[in-house]
Amino acid sequence: STSFEPGHYVAIDHAMKSIVFAIRGSCHIQDFLLDLTASALPFQDGSAHTGMLKAALKKYELVSDILLKQRQLYPSYNIITCGHSMGAGVASIFTLIFHQAYPEIPIHCYAYGAPCIFS
Repeated sequence: STSFEPGHYVAIDHAMKSIVFAIRGSCHIQDFLLDLTASALPFQDGSAHTGMLKAALKKYELVSDILLKQRQLYPSYNIITCGHSMGAGVASIFTLIFHQAYPEIPIHCYAYGAPCIFS
C-alpha cells in the first residue's frame, strides 16, 4: 500500500469466464489514513467518501488498461471487482467509474463489509 493506493491483484478465472480485480481491505497505516479521509467530494449525482474516491480514481488510472487488454484476449469474459471493507468501498466506486467510461463492457462488483461511501 501507498498513499490512497491499497493492494490489489488481477486474475483470470477461466471456469467462471471472468477477469477478476480484487482490492485488499485495510492492512497498513496508509490504509487507515485512507479510511479516515472521510469528508465528501462531489461524485456523479451526490457525493462520495474522499479517501475511497481518490483511491478508486488511482486504481482506474493504474488498472483500466490492464483490464481492457485482458478483455481483448477474452472478449466473452465479464469483469468482476471485489473487496472487503475499505477494498469493498474502493471496488464499488471503481466499478461505477469504469462502467461510466465503458458501458458496453459487463462489470459486476462484490463488496463484502462495505462501508458507507455515498450520500
